[in-house]
Amino acid sequence: MKMVNEKTEEAKIKIRGIREEAWNEIQKQEKDGEISEDEKFKAKEDLQKLIDEGQRTLLAMAEKKQTEIES
Repeated sequence: MKMVNEKTEEAKIKIRGIREEAWNEIQKQEKDGEISEDEKFKAKEDLQKLIDEGQRTLLAMAEKKQTEIES
């Protein structure tokens, strides 16, 4: 079970890194005039929805694996 927790935490860290990279790119696009401020905030909302879904999926997989190990 310890390994499942470690792998889950590693995946969470990677997800946060991906979110940060994507947000930086969105901000760069707005600064460069490629997107408007409204588009930036819409992109941020969409990005957060994707991140939230990924985290829910990750946690569900971790819980399933822990249940399998405990059985």
